[in-house]
Amino acid sequence: MEQLRVVLVEDDDFTRGLLSTSLAAQGLIIIGSAANASDGLKLILDLLPDVVLLDLNLGKGPNGLDLAATVRQRAPQVGIVMLTSIEDPRLLGPNLSQAPAGVEFLIKREMGDINKVVAALENAKRAAAVPLGNRARTAGVPRVKEFTDSQIETMRLVSLGHTNSQIASRRVVSEKSVEQMISRIFSQMSLPAIPEGQNQRVSISRLYYRLMGGTPSHDAD
Repeated sequence: MEQLRVVLVEDDDFTRGLLSTSLAAQGLIIIGSAANASDGLKLILDLLPDVVLLDLNLGKGPNGLDLAATVRQRAPQVGIVMLTSIEDPRLLGPNLSQAPAGVEFLIKREMGDINKVVAALENAKRAAAVPLGNRARTAGVPRVKEFTDSQIETMRLVSLGHTNSQIASRRVVSEKSVEQMISRIFSQMSLPAIPEGQNQRVSISRLYYRLMGGTPSHDAD
């Protein structure tokens, strides 16, 4: 296996150290690491690694998608692997779900299998060798396959407490269409009977937050 030169950008010290040790044991060369996007960008532009492994959530300031977009623009030859605890980037909403072309996504729970991490890094390097205009925008992106883009966005808006009227306005559709969409989403959730006092919107909101890896801060109306 070729010795990939890697920069790590991860705000959690323990995770960053664990990745560094594990990847070095596999023969990869960790040429730098950073805890935030600003320091990470400086390292990447100074060292020009083969691949950067970065977390989607980098605490305060720019997130992993912001960093990935800048790296893709200023150093397109660098491969990018994005670590995320979220099953599907579409759950982040339309403004955050579009990662730069050629980014490889890796679910954090898969980090326990170091071979999967190495494979993602190798895939990202290969993707970076493809001319920019020909790169797949969603390379390696996991999906909550049973839901369409429209359903994911409706789930997100429901979880934020938007009414059917507000969702219809945001998505430029009729309220009837929103009602039908919510019913279809609920029917695909394969849930038992709705608990007494709980409606479809609450169940959908809970599902959305579960997919996001958290718990709802409030119940939808």
